[in-house]
Amino acid sequence: MSVLLWLLLQDVGALEDQVRELHSKDLYDAAVQAVRKFAEAHPDAANDDRLKRLREKTQDLAREADVKFTQLMAEAQAHLDAGRPGQATECAAKARGFYPERRARVDGFQRTIQDRMASTAMVKVPETSCWIGSDAPADENPKRQVQVSSFLIDRFPVTNGEYAAYLAATGAPAKSIPKGQERHPVVLVTWAEAAAYAAWAGKRLPTAEEWEVAARGGDRREYPWGNVFQQKEEVFPANCLEYWQVNKHRSPGTLPVDEFSRAGFTSSSGAVMGGNVWEWTSSARPGKVGPREMEFRVLKGGSFMTPARAMRCAMAFPENPELAHPDVGFRCAK
Repeated sequence: MSVLLWLLLQDVGALEDQVRELHSKDLYDAAVQAVRKFAEAHPDAANDDRLKRLREKTQDLAREADVKFTQLMAEAQAHLDAGRPGQATECAAKARGFYPERRARVDGFQRTIQDRMASTAMVKVPETSCWIGSDAPADENPKRQVQVSSFLIDRFPVTNGEYAAYLAATGAPAKSIPKGQERHPVVLVTWAEAAAYAAWAGKRLPTAEEWEVAARGGDRREYPWGNVFQQKEEVFPANCLEYWQVNKHRSPGTLPVDEFSRAGFTSSSGAVMGGNVWEWTSSARPGKVGPREMEFRVLKGGSFMTPARAMRCAMAFPENPELAHPDVGFRCAK
């Protein structure tokens, strides 16, 4: 064997090791490129059987990866078109993991998901002067008039599906979603987790004052949908304790975020507010956990576990921000 041939065989062996390492990392494009560059640099190796087999294997794996990547991205697009951002993001994340060299394309798609989530479900609250609070419970005092600048607020609380999209996009551990509850509000989130989602979405948590202005409007209504809880005994305007006292054939829990908007129960701003889940706001109040003083955060809106009174616009419930409850979610503002 000539020295040149021996050196060439050594080079092919090193190339095989390099390609094997790239394949182990799913870097198919890089493996194909490495084989191509080697062949260009060593034209005398064109007929080497080992190089031929390596080229064929690498190209076959790249084609298989391309097919799988294309399928996953098509599934992701279908989920997005059907209004399932969480599943869309999960599919895209799988595609990126399968073919990391195409990260830029996946990141672009995930930005599309994020933009769509941010823009399709917000209502505008114009600059206004509004009366908020009440003269009754201490947490609601005092009744006062506030001036707020114009802002946007989510029409609905953040859903399980939307939160799943955030987790998949950021690589955080997945959150189990009960089957069929993608459009239910996400629960069991701490205040910090809610704030982190809002920042990821390019938004923020509303203040308690903004939440109440969006719910109450200029007509000083008692509830987000009007001045009385119910106008008709058999028609409920929100998901609350009274609703489940009547619907005893079902287990109490969250409902789809648009469940009651179909019957026209919305705030003056067009947002669906009150009941279903309490909602974190950015407003702080002093609180205590045992002897430890700490900063609590105000919850608004009541939930499926509370009586109708908790859904009054003025209701404010300071809570430990480190706790996650089965009836506490959030919505975002901008």
